[in-house]
Amino acid sequence: MKVILYTDTTFQAVRLRDYIIKALSGELVDEQIMTWTYTKSSEDYDIIFHNLNQYVDEPVKNVLFRVVVDGTNVVFTIVWWKRNPKPSEDMQSLHIGRLVELLLGHFREWFIKLSVVC
Repeated sequence: MKVILYTDTTFQAVRLRDYIIKALSGELVDEQIMTWTYTKSSEDYDIIFHNLNQYVDEPVKNVLFRVVVDGTNVVFTIVWWKRNPKPSEDMQSLHIGRLVELLLGHFREWFIKLSVVC
């Protein structure tokens, strides 16, 4: 499963990805998002995740999103840590919903369309 944000240009997509990462890293004064975290994977991928203890502390509930720019789109693809089991479809769906809520609530003016792809 993945979430795709569509923009008009690659430049806008890169700016959007960078803005989301800065917001989740606590680098922005105007965006305070406490329930999501940004990190880099050991393979140097940008990773975000819903950081509430109920998800982070239980490996079967821990869902991550790899964030990449693909042309004019920002793509969030579900991944998980190698040491954790693959999240269930229900858990993936829950996190997709939380991600969509985050994106619509905080970044809506930055993209022109949002799609969820199964």
